[in-house]
Amino acid sequence: MKSRLLASSVLSVVIIAVSLTLLVTGVTEAAPPRRVSNAAQFVKLMKRGVNSAYVATYEVSNYAFFLRGSITVANLPPRPGTKVPVNVNDYSSDLETSYIYRGKNGHVVQWIQDETRVSACVNGLPPSSNFNLECSRPFQYVPSNGFLEEGVGFVPEYVEQNFDQFNPTFVAKSSSVFSETSQRFGKLQCIRQVQTKAKDPERETTCLNRKGLLVSWTLGNPGGSVRVVITNLSLHPTKRNFITLKEPTRAMILPPF
Repeated sequence: MKSRLLASSVLSVVIIAVSLTLLVTGVTEAAPPRRVSNAAQFVKLMKRGVNSAYVATYEVSNYAFFLRGSITVANLPPRPGTKVPVNVNDYSSDLETSYIYRGKNGHVVQWIQDETRVSACVNGLPPSSNFNLECSRPFQYVPSNGFLEEGVGFVPEYVEQNFDQFNPTFVAKSSSVFSETSQRFGKLQCIRQVQTKAKDPERETTCLNRKGLLVSWTLGNPGGSVRVVITNLSLHPTKRNFITLKEPTRAMILPPF
């Protein structure tokens, strides 16, 4: 699997009703859930989706350091047989992914990775009165914490990594994999994971469409809530998805959150 960014963030989360997410995505949950697969097959489907071509917009709430708003993610898979490039910092990647976060408070962040080069756009954070958007020219990716944190905005990949590295005190047995039907996105495969050894157990529910693309993700315990729900999906990204929102005027921007 191609090189991917990892994200490190501390989340404090509460249980939210799965039915809320299903309602927003147009999904009707069966009762009881019907077993359709096992966890290994689910992970394989998710990885296939993460590595496919897509443009997906998600409504997010308390998603890592992104608050209420939307994130539009675009991804282009590498061409078969191409060599993974290495930059001057000895970092290799064939990742071609971008996202734009638009917060309800007016905050905008764009992050683009073109293999081993990255560029960004950002405006001021409230209560700053400077909401003028500034963008940077492409610069060499440096594998440091500040750069890695920006990758959280690649929503499907972040969720896949979170699922793949799930705490061993969680269970993801085949009995927790079930099917749903969405009016907008057709047949879905979902999985529920529940922490087994905790006073206030965390719960995670992930739903994918038949191509493995993330449709919804909820994570929660009695302390806070995370919610990600797809609102728009296209399987045809274009070069326009990998161009900064306005003409770059700076050499480098590492957006704060």
